[in-house]
Amino acid sequence: MDRRIRLSDATLKGSEQTQIVVKENLLKSDAYLGAGDSKLKVIKPNFFDTINYAICQAVNERLGEESKDFFKRVGEFHLEEALERGLLKIEPDVEPLEVLIQIARYLESTGYMEKISINKLSEKEAIVEMRGVSVTESSAKLLGKDKHPSHFMTNTMFAALKKLGVQADLRDMDYNVKEAHFKEYWKIL
Repeated sequence: MDRRIRLSDATLKGSEQTQIVVKENLLKSDAYLGAGDSKLKVIKPNFFDTINYAICQAVNERLGEESKDFFKRVGEFHLEEALERGLLKIEPDVEPLEVLIQIARYLESTGYMEKISINKLSEKEAIVEMRGVSVTESSAKLLGKDKHPSHFMTNTMFAALKKLGVQADLRDMDYNVKEAHFKEYWKIL
């Protein structure tokens, strides 16, 4: 069941009211509600992108090439925590591409990105398009310096497939930093 919450948009874009729809299970989490707070707290995407850059830069500085494995591990911990908090549920008999779709909807609901489209080409192949990715600028800046970005979505999806005993191959097809748009080809192995 969805709950609609009206928030004053004064902190975001002036005095307009914004209607935010958040899944009931996200409302129960302290990650989205302040301790004892009755109002939803919004993290601005630019802030999240800045923090993402700082964390990724520090990890890359400290771990170098091992950063990629570190961020894969972050994806695994993220998945486990989301499952434990009830933010996600993965059934053991679900098809791998359906798991990717579940994670996509979860990440949309958190504001990590505005929209994810998953176009199934077959039972084992899909094109994944992400729009309004909150960590676009930080990821592009890191890639421009030959550093490893966090790849939150990708690493969480790989962790979910691993949990099902499935592997996948991924290849970047296109991205546009200005439009915060990314397109990937996924193949279940």
